[in-house]
Amino acid sequence: MSPKAIGKDHSVHPTPFFSICIPCFNHEKYVGKTIQSVLDQDFADFEIIIADNASTDDSPDVIRSFKDSRLQLIENKYNIGFAPNLQQVTRHARGRYINLLSSDDIMNPGALRTYAELIVQHPADAHRLVLMSQAWEIDGEGNVCRYITTSPDGFALTRVKVPSLAEIEAQEHHKIHRGFEVFTNCMRNLNTAGLFCSVVYSRGLWEAVEGYNSTQLINPDMHFIVKLLRLDPIVVYVNRPLYSYRNHEQGQAAQQAKTLILKFQTDQYNYLMQYDDNWLCGTGVTRAHQRRVFVNRDCIDHALLAVADGRWLYGSRLLAFAWATYPSVVIRQWRVWALVFLLACGPVGIGLAWLLRFVRSMNRRIPPSLAEVSGSCG
Repeated sequence: MSPKAIGKDHSVHPTPFFSICIPCFNHEKYVGKTIQSVLDQDFADFEIIIADNASTDDSPDVIRSFKDSRLQLIENKYNIGFAPNLQQVTRHARGRYINLLSSDDIMNPGALRTYAELIVQHPADAHRLVLMSQAWEIDGEGNVCRYITTSPDGFALTRVKVPSLAEIEAQEHHKIHRGFEVFTNCMRNLNTAGLFCSVVYSRGLWEAVEGYNSTQLINPDMHFIVKLLRLDPIVVYVNRPLYSYRNHEQGQAAQQAKTLILKFQTDQYNYLMQYDDNWLCGTGVTRAHQRRVFVNRDCIDHALLAVADGRWLYGSRLLAFAWATYPSVVIRQWRVWALVFLLACGPVGIGLAWLLRFVRSMNRRIPPSLAEVSGSCG
């Protein structure tokens, strides 16, 4: 069946092609733009399900202002938490394919049609498809700041300077990968694959991993995607900006950066507890390697940056967390002792850390170009 044939209003089709699932909490400023970006798609065979997590602003009123039969609003009586709300919104999906879209992000024109055209090219494997794409990074006012693509060493997200249309179109339109290969890369680097808002997957895969049930505090989507990839699906990565990811002061990442709560590190540590030898079977990745990545990148790197910013207490807490989790790994890392020295020096140490960070930032002030990272991921 062609995308044109399946792109009609789903009122003719009891089962919509796409379910666009939007979890929402206090995003009255953005959720209307998110909804409109879906309604403006030139592929109309979809439903929109929004689960409002007991917002204290006017988000529900903004959502109810849209009079479209394809939109369904679920209002939670209480804030049930992030991961449970992802489960809440996706468990109501009726579509063949599910797209979890944040309530502050944007679906760019042509996104659904692009995905639909790729899906119909794989009729025999339609039940085991996972699709991802590049994206624009925009600020709170919708201005484009960066371009989000895959890193040179794998599927981790990297931000590059804004490319021209010619540079984007010069890329191969899409690439196809074995899901287990992507999973292996995620295990090696302790990261996820695909930007949250750009990932589309079959409902059969959602059912196979039992949805977004997770104990993670802030990254249940990461856990979900990794579980999908372990099933060895077909991963289609589109080298086009099909979505716009909004980075703003009210976003989860910004709010996390303002606190001293180690939610990210706690999540990463929980992941390591789940990634046992059976989980890693066939990847060639050892648990010892993962622990080193966790200690160095997720704890010590963050601690050094915190000290350079003058957040001595936060840096100390990160160091303590690393010691408490994997002391045998921590004691072998020379950067740990450098961090201890900086902390012991008080204001002088903060000054030295700031100087080191300044020198490092001067070398990285200009982000890489799209040409420098394209074609090098795998």
